[in-house]
Amino acid sequence: MDPMPFHLTNIALHVLAFLDVQVLWLMLQVNTRFMRLASEDMLWHALLADELGESNLPSQLSTPGGWRKRFMQW
Repeated sequence: MDPMPFHLTNIALHVLAFLDVQVLWLMLQVNTRFMRLASEDMLWHALLADELGESNLPSQLSTPGGWRKRFMQW
């Protein structure tokens, strides 16, 4: 599978940022390309910040995919 061009990836991530957690979770299961996009930490960080408040989150996590894992633990 060819990688998605950078500008299209940014557009796709912008669109995905409007989804709620249930739909984003379903996007993980569509195909490999959607899974890569829906796994982006920035999406999960934003969802967690909406739920808990930005000030209640650590400034960063050291592991890739950490925000999605942290959201699932919450």
